[in-house]
Amino acid sequence: MFREGLAFVSCRLATGILDLAMMAFFVDLLHQNDMLIKILSNVLVIILNYLASKLFIFQKNE
Repeated sequence: MFREGLAFVSCRLATGILDLAMMAFFVDLLHQNDMLIKILSNVLVIILNYLASKLFIFQKNE
């Protein structure tokens, strides 16, 4: 259970950093619409969190 907890927190931290990096790159550097980029970033983060949880973090041990 400790490994799952650590993997879960690490994944969420990584996708949070990805969200910040996307916002900085697209909004601050490329001057794109902040609301649109935030929506797209959140969709990507949700998909990545789901896939990480499904495929790597909460695997069924048989």
